Amino acid sequence: MLKTFEEHLKNVAAVDNGDFHDRLRERIGKKAAPVLEKRLKDMILLTPHLLLRIYRYGTDPETPQAAKTLAESALIYFYHPKDFIPDGGRRLFGYLDDAYYIALLYERILRSLIRSRFAIPEFDKNYLKQIKLVRRGVKLAIPGEAPVIEETINSIRTEEETGRCPIPGAEGKGI
Repeated sequence: MLKTFEEHLKNVAAVDNGDFHDRLRERIGKKAAPVLEKRLKDMILLTPHLLLRIYRYGTDPETPQAAKTLAESALIYFYHPKDFIPDGGRRLFGYLDDAYYIALLYERILRSLIRSRFAIPEFDKNYLKQIKLVRRGVKLAIPGEAPVIEETINSIRTEEETGRCPIPGAEGKGI
C-alpha cells in the first residue's frame, strides 16, 4: 500500500505542471518560492518512507509504549486523514498538510525514543536536524493551517503522559 502511495505521489509530482510552484508563490511571494519549493516537495515525497519507519517503530517489541502510541496515531491519520488543505483534484500542494502532519508526528516519535534512551539510526538523527528547516518553510507556505496541525499533534497524549490509553475505546485491545 505504501509503495502504491509513493508511486501516486511521484506521478502527481511529475504531472504537476507548475501548480505547486504557482500555489507556493501565491502564498509566500516570488523570492521565497524557489528556495522552499524543493524542500517542501521532498517532504511530501518522503511521506511514504516516514510512514514505513513509523510502522516499523510501532511494531518493534523494543519500542517504548509512548512511541508506539504515537505511531498508532500516525497510522490512524494515514487511513483517515483530516484535510487541513483540500487536495484540490489530488494535486501535490494538497498533500502538504498531510506530509507536515506525518513529519511532525515522526519527529515527536523520535524525540520520545530519545527520551527513553532508545538508540535511533543516523537517518533519524539527520531527520531531526532537517525538520527544523522544513518546519519554517511549511509555516510560510501554509501559515493558517500549520499552527492547527501542530496543535493537533500536541494534543495527542500518550499513556506515559496521562496514565491512560489515549485512543477512546482501545483500552485493553492491544491498540
